[in-house]
Amino acid sequence: MRKRDLFLAGLATGALVGLLTAVVTQISWSSYNLMYWWWSTLLVVIGISLASAFTVRWLSFKRGCCEPSLKQLIPVAFLTFVIPVLGPVFGGTGAIKEIPIVTIMGAVGGLFWTFALWAFFKPSDHEEEE
Repeated sequence: MRKRDLFLAGLATGALVGLLTAVVTQISWSSYNLMYWWWSTLLVVIGISLASAFTVRWLSFKRGCCEPSLKQLIPVAFLTFVIPVLGPVFGGTGAIKEIPIVTIMGAVGGLFWTFALWAFFKPSDHEEEE
């Protein structure tokens, strides 16, 4: 897979994590937020990260542009959720105008974590020659 496709898949995964997190945390049931109870918070964290990774993989296959691995997309989704997205969502005011900001932060975070994981796991020059 080309580097451009790899980084584009990471960017899309991060943007989807940011968008879903900002939208899902706006949902209220009764007078409680969806993230009020620990079990629903755990389901939202795991569900958003996995849904983002599987959606990006499915759309990539459907469009025929690249074949990203879930071994790459799932860690990027979880790391993007924890570092750049979680803080603004929990510390924000909950206004609708924060959704594009969190989505952009998720996209930048997804690109950052994709680059970090690519740099850590890429084969060295010596291994590529063999």
